[in-house]
Amino acid sequence: MASVCKDGNGRRRIQYQDLNGKRPSIHLGKMDERTANAIAGHVDELVEARRSGRPVRKETANWVSSADPKLLQKMGKLGLIELASSAEKPNFTQLAEEHFFSRMDIKASTKSTRHYWCQVIAEIIGDKPCDRYTKLDGEKLRKGLDDRGIAKPTVARMLRFARQIFGCAVRFEYIEKDPLENLRYNFKEGKLPDRNYIDLKPFEEMVASLPLPWKLLGVLARYAALRTPSESLLLRWSDVFLDAEHPYVHVTSPKTEAEGKTYRTVALHHRLSDLLREVKTAADPANDFVVDLPAYRRPRQNGAHGVNPRENFNRLIKKAGFTPPPKLFKTLRSSCLTDWAEKLSMPRTAAMAGNTVPVAAKHYLTNRSSDFKKDYDSIQTIKAIQDDKKAAQSGANHCQPSADMQTSNALKAGPIELLGALEKAAQKAAQSVQVYVGKDGNFKNLSNTEVLTVPGLTQSYPIVPDIKIYPARIRT
Repeated sequence: MASVCKDGNGRRRIQYQDLNGKRPSIHLGKMDERTANAIAGHVDELVEARRSGRPVRKETANWVSSADPKLLQKMGKLGLIELASSAEKPNFTQLAEEHFFSRMDIKASTKSTRHYWCQVIAEIIGDKPCDRYTKLDGEKLRKGLDDRGIAKPTVARMLRFARQIFGCAVRFEYIEKDPLENLRYNFKEGKLPDRNYIDLKPFEEMVASLPLPWKLLGVLARYAALRTPSESLLLRWSDVFLDAEHPYVHVTSPKTEAEGKTYRTVALHHRLSDLLREVKTAADPANDFVVDLPAYRRPRQNGAHGVNPRENFNRLIKKAGFTPPPKLFKTLRSSCLTDWAEKLSMPRTAAMAGNTVPVAAKHYLTNRSSDFKKDYDSIQTIKAIQDDKKAAQSGANHCQPSADMQTSNALKAGPIELLGALEKAAQKAAQSVQVYVGKDGNFKNLSNTEVLTVPGLTQSYPIVPDIKIYPARIRT
């Protein structure tokens, strides 16, 4: 017979004798004694029905159909009831279809890639009801992805996708715990990405012998920071304004359209403007796309395009006798952003790149080898200016006594000497020599009258102060 036991803090559990003579427990949590006794009566009925092989009474059957799913899960694991709902629980692919692929806020290209991931995961660990997966399936999944030679960052993303789907199963109470909860996928969010830089001269040598569409694909990434291939292949001639006073392009951005930024405006480098004019002259009027590579614009299949532009681009570069940089298109884009950041403000650089300032700084801006020499030269220039300024100030202080000293000496000499000293000080103030720093960083010694005629000078300090700053009793 089932009995109700009291645990600490108002918690209760039911103990009963199963068909094997053991006494398992069903933990009920916090519950009043009357309800716990009622559940214990249903447990007795379920045990007796299984022992005798008779049907369960209607009252207990009705209770089972309306009881708490979590309690029924516990009873099903103990063999008290048949988990009829187990067969009704969705498979992994059904879960993904219901809670991921049906969402309207996810792009079609992302769904296509995740569909492929879902197929690979189902092939490795099987497509079975979500409550039948265990922790061993998680280890099996990671090992299976590694054995297929998939890159580690992609393996980490696929494991996170699987955990996302099982998280939906937990949230909708199909399962109590995520079987991949303790699975480590060796992915660090805070790790800085690898960034490279390619200078303009080696880039031009590298793309000089490429076919025109491929050259244009590289130039758009290096001189306009277009995401390649997603933005470059969507660029149309109607988005290119070469006849404007300042040529520019409207770049359609699929990546940022979910945030309401469907396109952005990018100013054109003269090298890119010249190439676009050359391409437009020879372009087919019936083709509105700037980059004439129609095979790369077809819909995705099995998570990817039928052809890979980066691999083909690298193959053409190697054929020309050059070594392509790693992560080719991202390297070209980050190189362009690094050049922009040297001459433009960071908000403007990020706006033309289609990023926020933190994202542009973290993922694209690159330290170049030439930056060290520029920083060193700048530091030396600043030091030289400071040394010259200190030398000029020291020389001026030794050349003549201050006005306060002259006046103090005159006061000691007498009234006549005082009037003479004041007159000389007034004449000196009218022609006082002052130190100025020009835009070129050089010091200039000019009088008060000359300062008014020289543009672009910044006053540093007067060697001889104006007589007007003295107290009234001395000026009179």
